[in-house]
Amino acid sequence: MKNFDFFGFLGGIVGGNTGSATCKPCGAWEASKGGLDAECELCVPLLSAPNSQQTSCECLPGTYVSAETSSTSVQRACTSCGPNAVSTTRNAASCVACPAGAIAGKNNLCSCPTGFKATGINTVGVTGCTKCAEGTVSPGGLSDTCNTCTGGTIPMEAGDFCGCQPGSRMETRLAADGEPITCTACQ
Repeated sequence: MKNFDFFGFLGGIVGGNTGSATCKPCGAWEASKGGLDAECELCVPLLSAPNSQQTSCECLPGTYVSAETSSTSVQRACTSCGPNAVSTTRNAASCVACPAGAIAGKNNLCSCPTGFKATGINTVGVTGCTKCAEGTVSPGGLSDTCNTCTGGTIPMEAGDFCGCQPGSRMETRLAADGEPITCTACQ
């Protein structure tokens, strides 16, 4: 006969069938339905994480729920939104497609690629992207400006920052206050 494990019914705390009232918490990336003989389950890395009570795995931002948990498992089936769509909340029902020319970027927001500026921003990131004019640069992301290269600098191939022209070297780097770099001709 098994002893009743009072704390074992709580999710995230696993009871044992050893007859003791000893409970062990689930690990950082685990969850449990709780109860006698319950086991902690590892949430699927990069797609899900345990909820705050560790009673189920929740789909992370950047994914959507493609199947709910069962009565015997803490796992939800989570599917990645892919490179051109985002979800910004846990357990999203679906993903939102990024506008043409935008990509799913850092912090799981629709972002502009380098060399492009945002034409608007909403709750899921940029609403559109415009290529920067010749001779200007932008880091992309949520930036809504293109900056002109000055002081003998030219846009680098990726279009994200200015650099020195061939045959010259950098004398000063871009300062935290936004001061431009300076280049000096090689001798």
